[in-house]
Amino acid sequence: MSAAAAPAAPTATPDRKTIRRVVGASVIGNTIETYDLFIYGTAAALVFPTVFFSNLDGTAAVLFSFLTFGASFLARPLGAIILGHFGDRIGRKKLLVFSLLLMGIATFAIALLPGYDAWGPAAPIILVLLRICQGFGYGGEWSGAITMVSEYAPANKRSLFTSFPQVGTPLGLIAANLIFIIMSAVLPNDQFLSWGWRVPFLLSIVLVGVGFYLRRRVDETPQFKELEKKGDKSKAPLLDVLRHPSGLLLVTGSTIAAFGIYYVVTTYLLSYVTGTEGIDRSIALTCLLVAAAVQGLGVLGWGWLSGKVNPTKLLLVSVIFMGLWAFPLVWLTATAVPLLIGVAFVGFMAIQSMFYGPMGGVFHGLFDTRYRYTGLGMGLNLGGLLGGGIAPLIAVTIPFGPGIAVMVIVMAVISLLFVIGIMVRWRALHPSGHADTTVEATTRG
Repeated sequence: MSAAAAPAAPTATPDRKTIRRVVGASVIGNTIETYDLFIYGTAAALVFPTVFFSNLDGTAAVLFSFLTFGASFLARPLGAIILGHFGDRIGRKKLLVFSLLLMGIATFAIALLPGYDAWGPAAPIILVLLRICQGFGYGGEWSGAITMVSEYAPANKRSLFTSFPQVGTPLGLIAANLIFIIMSAVLPNDQFLSWGWRVPFLLSIVLVGVGFYLRRRVDETPQFKELEKKGDKSKAPLLDVLRHPSGLLLVTGSTIAAFGIYYVVTTYLLSYVTGTEGIDRSIALTCLLVAAAVQGLGVLGWGWLSGKVNPTKLLLVSVIFMGLWAFPLVWLTATAVPLLIGVAFVGFMAIQSMFYGPMGGVFHGLFDTRYRYTGLGMGLNLGGLLGGGIAPLIAVTIPFGPGIAVMVIVMAVISLLFVIGIMVRWRALHPSGHADTTVEATTRG
């Protein structure tokens, strides 16, 4: 059953200082949590096959390392359901603080975990459990940050404001790659594999302290306060999402390509160019770092533009070009020439930023305020599971070449169908044709 369009309930407009604080806390918090994710992804590609799966041969070690990486994606939807439930019941702020602490503690614990040579099979088992804790925490992070900013933002600037939390993704990737580049450059390989890789994980606890301080200073959103005042909070957010599943389905399906191809590039291709092609680790990480910088600028640029045009058209163009970039991505990477590998990575990130920039503002309107945290979290994390959790594993099991490109195209086609569905829904929610019309999805179950 589709949600009906209705005017959003009026709420007091927060002052600029408050909005800046909310946006800043969301950007920094999301940066920290994506940093935690990406240092794991980088380590899974470069380090963990040797440290935690030294009993296996090369390909099997990489595959099992990526399986631990994928464990996070299994936990994310569960985290989205549970943390989203409480985010819709007791408030966005409290759950964002909790998710930050949970991820930070799990990341710090990974830094202290001995390898397979010291603890045997117990080491990778504990690694998986800690990775699941990371995923559970992240299940309530990204959606919570977007929800908080979107509910604070002025209606006529929502598209721009919701692009700011998205910048946390490239900033987290830049920070993770930068620290790994530094550790790789200053340490011999044996020391890097022995203890150097642990430094980025240890640093996470400092960053979490900063994020905790900032998030504690942010007040609850005006829209959630309005629900509390009216006594209109959802009693069972998950059931409300399932009663009105269109938003959940559209977010899940539309994000498969953006997430899936992204993790193919940042984990599988990183492992391939350093392992199979013999590209120096620091050079490969630098290629990703530059690509992430381009992505960050693109997210802000497209986020700004999405407030002035139909943002769903940007999603459509982005998904189409992700599919068109599939063969160039593979061909350029196969050259083993660092400059061309950089072009492959940068090209994809530039295309994907056209999706990331507008998506927060578009997805905001697909869910009622009463269950937005839960619905948005479930959609994003199911999309992450079906795309980012599975695609790198499939990539490892098939020969590098056209098969990888075909997999990318399949993901793009799937997402394209759901983006078309979003375009139809968006027209119903925005009869004036402007991206930031103050019309929202409202339902009562």
